[in-house]
Amino acid sequence: MLRLIALCALPVAGGFVFNHQHKYLRRALRSTEADAEEDTGLKARRAAMTAVFEAQALQAKESESELSPAEIKAREAALYERNRDVVVGDHFFLGALVSAALWRFASLKAVESYAVGVAFGGAYLYLLARYVGSIGEATLDGAKEGGIGQARFAIVGLLVAIAGKNRDYVDFIPLLVGFFSYQAATLLQAFRPPDVEA
Repeated sequence: MLRLIALCALPVAGGFVFNHQHKYLRRALRSTEADAEEDTGLKARRAAMTAVFEAQALQAKESESELSPAEIKAREAALYERNRDVVVGDHFFLGALVSAALWRFASLKAVESYAVGVAFGGAYLYLLARYVGSIGEATLDGAKEGGIGQARFAIVGLLVAIAGKNRDYVDFIPLLVGFFSYQAATLLQAFRPPDVEA
């Protein structure tokens, strides 16, 4: 009797296993077809991107070959100066916004301290940018710019001296936060689109 049940159950079990395996085979076949379609799309995207990058490189090569090295240097210097002015302007703008917000929530002494810190931070940022712009200069004028940029350390010393001598009029923490707010302005430049024209 058991043999008879086993003989009848065997084709049914075999059919179940075959159907179950057949479902897995169909899924695997569908996933390979989808992968093949994605792979062709990926290849097409890569080819398009390569073509765009090659065209941009060719255009840049052609535009720079028309300019002399002195013209390229002047164009880059003008671009750097414009970006430097934008960073310093953003620093003072952010300082004014935070000062206005502090005016509502903090004491007048804290707001004044923050504003003085922003002013010193702006001077430090400007001198730092002049120093960075003079790096690599082989001329005497470039060396003078680098020397002026070293004066930024005097700004820090003067800030500490003001904070130490005028404790009754200046809060040290808002002064320091205002000074270091130039770093927020430089971080803001990461979100600005690149400026490539001179």
